Amino acid sequence: MHTLHLIINGIGQALRSTRRKFLFLGLTLLMFLILFSTPILTIQGNSLAFQLSITRGTDVAIVLLLSSLLSLVVTLQLERKRCQKGCHINTATMAGMGSMGVAGTAFTGLLATGACSSCLVGILGFVGIGSAVAFTILDYRWYIVWAVIVLSVLFIMLTAKNIGRTLR
Repeated sequence: MHTLHLIINGIGQALRSTRRKFLFLGLTLLMFLILFSTPILTIQGNSLAFQLSITRGTDVAIVLLLSSLLSLVVTLQLERKRCQKGCHINTATMAGMGSMGVAGTAFTGLLATGACSSCLVGILGFVGIGSAVAFTILDYRWYIVWAVIVLSVLFIMLTAKNIGRTLR
């Protein structure tokens, strides 16, 4: 229970001000719009109406979850930077963890936006991944999505716990 209390306090500390709450909500909305519009902008002949017609509710929920996780990672990183001396973690380690959290969640968001296989291959081709690798990734797409969600939550828990320790 003590660890859960530290995590809740750390997240509360990161979101305590109104500016941080607006930052969190704004980043969530911005990331959702970026992730949802990526297939529309990168795939030839795709439109908003077509994208809405092939997108399922679960796809929207996962993209929204990934967007909120990504914005929480960024918000916690800002709070972590603010309390740098009190949070007893090596700066290089924290920067590496933060960049991996952001990059992993953003890449998985790209994987989750592809509602069809041709969309996903087009998106990954835009990023620079060839079609042979994209089809292999496509086979394991949901495993990758859930693994990054778990890793993002773990990163959020560890960062929030370290922030919560400084409040004692």
